[in-house]
Amino acid sequence: MKKNTRRIYSGSVLALSIAGVNVMIGYGLFIPFLPYYATLLGATLGLQIGAITSGFVISRGLTVTIFGKLSDRVGRRPIIAMGLLIYAISTLIFPFATHWTHLILFRFLQGIGGGMFWPAATALIADIARPGERGRALGFFNTWIMTGIVLGPALGGGLQFYGYEVLGLTEIDSYRIPFYVGGAFAIISSIVAFIFVKDAPKDVSNIQSQQILRHNISKPFRRTFKTILAV
Repeated sequence: MKKNTRRIYSGSVLALSIAGVNVMIGYGLFIPFLPYYATLLGATLGLQIGAITSGFVISRGLTVTIFGKLSDRVGRRPIIAMGLLIYAISTLIFPFATHWTHLILFRFLQGIGGGMFWPAATALIADIARPGERGRALGFFNTWIMTGIVLGPALGGGLQFYGYEVLGLTEIDSYRIPFYVGGAFAIISSIVAFIFVKDAPKDVSNIQSQQILRHNISKPFRRTFKTILAV
């Protein structure tokens, strides 16, 4: 294996990939039945269930730029670890919801955690990987993410079935088990990130930022960037 390839499949990129797959497994554990869980807590309209989904999307959308800029100043690692911890805590409190409106708040908190993790994680990979390696490094990271999305729903369904059919829990309690397990996965991700993820040297990240700024001044690049956003 070439030296450049070894760089990609080890160190912080590997740690971020492991953290990411754990988050996505935990995310997938409860996403398929979250609407039904909301109905068990009193939601009766599609608009109410849609608000639960929107809480995550809105908070993440409002915070990604803020935390991306903050990671430029204070470093990627603390933002990544804190984001994962917030995501873990917000997942673990889902079982304590007593009304569907609580789920909106919890999803909002999850979105903040996601808004901290994703931009800082991808920016760190761009910092670490050299030109010519970034596509491979980000592809490796996203492969793990997609794997977590695939595994999560199947595992969540199995946990709910086990709780309901084997342990004899009530229906609503059986649907709470995946949240506990998902929170545990997120905590593991936070620990992995805190211990094994390392920030790129300051001069390297500054060079990357300067290169991006120069490209942003270029009119053809702005046109390409806007096209990607539209797609």
